[in-house]
Amino acid sequence: MNYIKKSELKNLLKDKLEYKYSDFNLISSKNRLYKEIKGGLLMIDYRINDAYNFEKDEIAWRIEVSFFIGFEAVHKWFEPFEHRSKKDYKYYWTYGSNLDNILGHKTQMDVDEPNVNDFLRDVIEKVDDSFNGFYAENKDLNNLYKNKVPFTLNSIDDVKSMKTFNVRTAIEILTIAWLLRDTNFNKILHLFKYRIEELINVGDPMSKHYYPKFNEIIEALKKTNFSDSILSLQNNAA
Repeated sequence: MNYIKKSELKNLLKDKLEYKYSDFNLISSKNRLYKEIKGGLLMIDYRINDAYNFEKDEIAWRIEVSFFIGFEAVHKWFEPFEHRSKKDYKYYWTYGSNLDNILGHKTQMDVDEPNVNDFLRDVIEKVDDSFNGFYAENKDLNNLYKNKVPFTLNSIDDVKSMKTFNVRTAIEILTIAWLLRDTNFNKILHLFKYRIEELINVGDPMSKHYYPKFNEIIEALKKTNFSDSILSLQNNAA
């Protein structure tokens, strides 16, 4: 019986994704496809990780594909304050999801799958449907804002209930709120500052790094000219 290795499956997945998204650039070292579009960026990341088939009592391969969309207006103004390298910051993203979340289940393949190409063909179809849906739901910054922050932030408990929160997330959300002229901007700013101070007290390194400049960052945000910013992205291939 033939068994497919993890590296072989990853290369097959990479080749099929690269063929499907021929207008994207491939970065093999990051397992990533990306495409710069006017006003933003689209990315697809892929991974093969270990899994287990309990019915067969043997290892399997989990196929993980993630989708990201980035709005230049949300990120570019912040570059002077960014401590990451420009090379890493090039791949900014504002919101992301993944195939598992969209489908509602994990995608895995048995190591002895007899029809690997057929299996991957089906995976690519699901990836494409999911990616197109993800893009359609988030290509407008207003819609993305509702997905990124799906509930009203009225209290510190609301902030603590967010799935992910750090200083960068806070600045991104505040930037979107400012761009969209959210009337709750000042309330959100107050809540985020309070939460960041809490994170500093428990030793969070990112909060410690950015907080001394936080007021300066917010002032820079308010002074930035966003009049020509693109708040609705267009990807002709999506």
